[in-house]
Amino acid sequence: MDESPGPDAPEVPVTYTLRLSDEADPTQVTVVTPAFERAFKYVDAYLMRSGETGAGESGRALGIVGDLGSGKTHLSRSVLDRIGRSREDAILLYLDAPHSDFGALFRNILIEQFGKLRLHELVIDYYARLTAAQLEESVVNDEIRNGLIAGTIDPRKVVEHFHLTESVLLGELREKLRHLPEHSPYATALALMVMDELVDPVWEWLRGGAPGPELRERGLTTRLDTSADAYHTLSVLVFLASRLQRRLVLVVDEFEKLLDAPGAINAFSEIVEVFIRTSALLVFCGLPDSLTLLDRGTLHRCRVLTPTAFGSQEVILLLERRGWQIGLPIAACLVEMGDGNPREMLTLYRRALEIVREEDRGSGVSPALIRLAVRQRYEHPRDEVAANVRRVLEDSGLDFRTGVMLVSGTEPIDFWLPYGEGAVAVVVTSSLLREGDELYLRRRVEAAREVATPCELIVVVNGHLTATMRAKVSGLIGRQPLVYDMQSFTKTFRNAVDAAIRRIADSSDEGVLDGLRRQMERLSRQQTATQNMIDQLLDSMAGIRVSAAGPSPQVVAATLPATLAEQFERAAAAADATIDLTRLLDVLFDSPSGSENSLRARRRLASRELVESAGTAWVQRLLLDAFRERVADFLDATGPGRLAPEREEELRGLCRTFAVTIQALPAASVSEPAPASVLEQGVRSQLRAERARALDELGRRVLEEVRLTAPT
Repeated sequence: MDESPGPDAPEVPVTYTLRLSDEADPTQVTVVTPAFERAFKYVDAYLMRSGETGAGESGRALGIVGDLGSGKTHLSRSVLDRIGRSREDAILLYLDAPHSDFGALFRNILIEQFGKLRLHELVIDYYARLTAAQLEESVVNDEIRNGLIAGTIDPRKVVEHFHLTESVLLGELREKLRHLPEHSPYATALALMVMDELVDPVWEWLRGGAPGPELRERGLTTRLDTSADAYHTLSVLVFLASRLQRRLVLVVDEFEKLLDAPGAINAFSEIVEVFIRTSALLVFCGLPDSLTLLDRGTLHRCRVLTPTAFGSQEVILLLERRGWQIGLPIAACLVEMGDGNPREMLTLYRRALEIVREEDRGSGVSPALIRLAVRQRYEHPRDEVAANVRRVLEDSGLDFRTGVMLVSGTEPIDFWLPYGEGAVAVVVTSSLLREGDELYLRRRVEAAREVATPCELIVVVNGHLTATMRAKVSGLIGRQPLVYDMQSFTKTFRNAVDAAIRRIADSSDEGVLDGLRRQMERLSRQQTATQNMIDQLLDSMAGIRVSAAGPSPQVVAATLPATLAEQFERAAAAADATIDLTRLLDVLFDSPSGSENSLRARRRLASRELVESAGTAWVQRLLLDAFRERVADFLDATGPGRLAPEREEELRGLCRTFAVTIQALPAASVSEPAPASVLEQGVRSQLRAERARALDELGRRVLEEVRLTAPT
């Protein structure tokens, strides 16, 4: 992918600053890396472009991809900082680690960063430019025209004095926004924002609020409450900024989290095109795999940068600015152990310092202590790893033995899975960090291959292995080792075992009947293991009473006005409806033992998804009750009368905190049988949407309700 900055990039030596914000007192660390050079050259070229991109000119979005801790966030924030220092009038928006749908994030974060006052000023400035274009040429009019463009003359007074056409703004906006679906309401809204008394109603409408009577009578009757509406609104703001030569920059960190919702990928691709077309700048950061979510056309319009791994000199400088002096041997060890990842190397050095203090080692940090810090950071109890390996093999119905001594004088094989004439050997090893750590592993691999042919090797590393050791192990066993990770190990290990068995079967040319026999034996063992697990679960459930929606938290005895109480009751009903165990338990106990329905209910109760959903529903109710209590306390402390600006801002903070937190929780739902008809499917979809809105929009509705009931 092309990473050149373009012909208009300034060729001047520069010093780049990396802001490391993971400390209580952040320190600026001057680190020159190729990634920073490319990013800032691109930004400088972007700042030198004037106006909207012409027909023959093509802008690009900037993608920053890399592993966790590689410096993506620091680089993107430095891009914002550089633009902000170069252009004081730039509009800088930042979306950090999005955790919800774009509609909620836009209404609660992005549009607030844009700001009501700034939007109003942009609309007035735009109106002034259009008004200046209407004036006939004359000496007096030239002075007025210059004053309009400079912002020293109010365009509304000029329109009134010269009897100019007020509808020119509306017509111009409709023309320029015609590429957007349903563009007319936006044009109407921005035109209405010229009037001071309509600024607040239009602003609330753009934030997703219901249009008030003053807007409905002027033609704004729909509500902007979907993610698609939010993307369109952002497009309008970008357009308006570009018409006034204002640089608008949006940084989205962990952008892949935005793309889970239906239609989100297409919407994101469209907003990329809008930013490019209007000379705005979109910077999105993500993991390397996140680029696969974008279509080829969008990716072609993006410039992709990868943060550069740190070397020894960069690490020395990094730690020096933290107040730590190290030499090349320590720096080289950190680079090797941390794969050049800045965050990882900082963490390892801090941990090594802690070991020095805890164990009172006067000699200070050494390469050996850094390796010890690696083991403490990554290694799990060996029994835990072995138990998880055993569980996966048992659940898969595989026949295996443990602790098998194949050749005298060698360490035993942790798990031995005979298959026909061959076998699969699973070897669990601790961290492999330096030359020689692989020797004992080599002896076990050679012993396994001596006993069984064909023999498949699976190496599970409990901890960490360096890039050098990874290459050695992969060369030894013929494929990559598996690094134990609690979140993904089960799936990864099961896939590795299945692939190994398929390779043995293919190499031994196993007959069809032999293959079927082995598969039946495996399924029988798998069914036995599953049944044992379910029986243990049911035994542990004995004596426990589960209510219709799980144990309900204690109801908060907070007194609220009737209209507010209704909003909270609706949200509470939505939280209760997210998971309903009654039907599942009825099927479990009412169906005959061993029936298909009863077995299905048992499997569902034993699933991790149901347990997680029940936990989410419980947290939703606790969060909802806490929010209700805080709102009641706020109203009691405020008392009757007009809502002061500082009190309104306090309430807004409460509501925003609830909205962001409730949307950060994972979905809570119980799998339901397939809908019997299209009508039933539509009803279910509508109910799910209503439940989600009742919770996600509660914060905004509470704010609106309090503001409506407060005297003006």
